Amino acid sequence: MAATFKILKSENIKLVRIDGTTNYEELESLFIEYIKHPEFVPSLRIIADLRFMRNAMAGLWEVRRLKKLYQYAYRDAVGAVDVTIVVSHGLPYKLARAFKLFMADKKPLNVRILKDLPEAQREMHLSDFAMHLLSELKTTPQEGPLRFWK
Repeated sequence: MAATFKILKSENIKLVRIDGTTNYEELESLFIEYIKHPEFVPSLRIIADLRFMRNAMAGLWEVRRLKKLYQYAYRDAVGAVDVTIVVSHGLPYKLARAFKLFMADKKPLNVRILKDLPEAQREMHLSDFAMHLLSELKTTPQEGPLRFWK
C-alpha cells in the first residue's frame, strides 16, 4: 500500500504519508481503516505528507468522492478541522489543490497546502516527536506510469 497513517492522540493529530502511486480505492480503504481506529475522533487534525507521491490513478470525480467521505466522517466535529497537505509540485499538488477547492464550499475541513515539513510543523504547532513519527511512517510504494483519469 502506498498510503499509511498513525494517530497521535497526545497532539490530536492524524499523520498520513502517501508514497509512489495510489488510487481512489486505496485511499478509501485507508480512510475506512482510520475512522474505525479506536483512537479516531472527529476533531483530529490531519497532516498529509505527499512529498514522495508520484502518481495518482484518480481524477476530479474521485476527489469529489473523497470530499463526501471526509464530510461524513467529520460531520460531528466542533468547528473546522485543520488539514495540512505537504506537497511541492506536479500531479500531487494539482490533486491537493482540487481537494482544497472542493472542500472550500462546505466545512468541516480547513485545508492548507504547504511546501515543506518545517513550515507545516510551525503552522500546526507540532512537536519534534510528532514530526519524527511522520518521518518514520513506512509505506510500500507502487510505481507505474503517471496517469490522471478524467
